[in-house]
Amino acid sequence: MSYDIRIWEHPAGRPTPTTLEEAGRSMLELEKTRPGVNPKFIALAQKMIEGHTYSAMYPSGDRAAQDATWLGNPVQQAKELAKAVWAVELPEEDRVGMLRFMVDNATGLGLAVFDEQIGMAFLPGGIVLPQAQRAMWDGLKEEMASMPEPTTKPQMRKAMLAKVTPIFERHGFEARKSKEFDMEFFRTVEDGASQRVVVRVEGTSPDFRYWVCAYGYDSRIRSIVEAVCDIDVFSSPDIFYMPLGLIGGLPGGGGVVDIDSNDKVRLMLSALESRLIPALNLARCLQGLDELLNGDFSEKLVKDQWEKSLAPLIVARLAGQRDFEKFSKEYLAFYEALPILLSQRELPSLKNYQLRQPRCHPCQAVNNQECQARSGFHVKFSATKDVIDLLCN
Repeated sequence: MSYDIRIWEHPAGRPTPTTLEEAGRSMLELEKTRPGVNPKFIALAQKMIEGHTYSAMYPSGDRAAQDATWLGNPVQQAKELAKAVWAVELPEEDRVGMLRFMVDNATGLGLAVFDEQIGMAFLPGGIVLPQAQRAMWDGLKEEMASMPEPTTKPQMRKAMLAKVTPIFERHGFEARKSKEFDMEFFRTVEDGASQRVVVRVEGTSPDFRYWVCAYGYDSRIRSIVEAVCDIDVFSSPDIFYMPLGLIGGLPGGGGVVDIDSNDKVRLMLSALESRLIPALNLARCLQGLDELLNGDFSEKLVKDQWEKSLAPLIVARLAGQRDFEKFSKEYLAFYEALPILLSQRELPSLKNYQLRQPRCHPCQAVNNQECQARSGFHVKFSATKDVIDLLCN
């Protein structure tokens, strides 16, 4: 069953309503008018999407849409609304909390809110009608503010964002809005190379779960992959995909971890600092990326990739891995045993592929500590040499 509230701007010069009935009559009169787009509605809509996710960007049936908050895009609705009264449907989840959110933000902008379901109106200046309900409303707000732990998904999203953002910002990541995930953090390694971490809160109270995965991208390595492989098979642009669980972050594997207690939240935050960030720092350097894709992590990471590619093989050679011929045969044999379309036919393609860029200059780090301290992939190619000269010579 839908739960609608009405929002409007009380006309300047008119007496402020002192009863619920007066507020209702004023609202009904204004509903018949179309004064044009109200900038305050747009400002409120912006606060709505900043405070909570919404589903307008997602296709019907998408998992993200099922977890979303607002039905439709509030900003678009506000920009197209010419009526003086805006009817907003509150989401089913945490309606009391969402009503408080709307009341606080709307009245702060000088707007009035009418909730027919509970028989209350809220006006700018902290006015609550009927006045006899003011004490009840204040008590409810205090009770909500004193809740020790998040009890709804929007509350948990907000709480987790506040906890993880400082961790990523300390390491050069910036938070970005995401249409698909609750949170996304991005940093540039160097021109054409970047890393991102995506996170999403799943489940319901008290059994919340946190989905954490990291991705790496390098345009130069990717250009070789695209040139010698079927792009329809290799649709993902990422060089690696790294769920937190696969690098020993938390038990259970994959990228989904339980956060149904304060202790588990602390364990997850510790894993981000001690496991995920160090692995990403290692991958900033070419030889570190080779260790990530082809070293101790390789069996877990490679087998979990949904996009099988030659990227780890290319990285191995560019990083100067010894006994590359043996490694390449083992690598391709591993893939031939899997039900995928990649086979040795791509390796001959490398022999005929030329890339017009400066000559390769691999990272010369002598140990992992030095490698971690470096940034950038240090990958460059020759305008006259075949790529195979870099891979097999």
